[in-house]
Amino acid sequence: MAYITPEQDYDIYRRYDFSQTFTYTNGGNPVNLSSHTVVSQIWNEERTKKYMDFTCEILSPPTNGQFKISLT
Repeated sequence: MAYITPEQDYDIYRRYDFSQTFTYTNGGNPVNLSSHTVVSQIWNEERTKKYMDFTCEILSPPTNGQFKISLT
């Protein structure tokens, strides 16, 4: 099963470390991320040029549905 998240807008500055933790839920319950892969990317507004990929990490235990994306 694929989970699609809405687009998010962030202000990210050069030479600035960024990280954010998210929790996936379904009906208010955490989604077990044991068999999932998290990906996140930065594109221009027209989606014609990809700038970079976020580092994505599923936090332990994966049954809590939490993951972190970061740029360093």
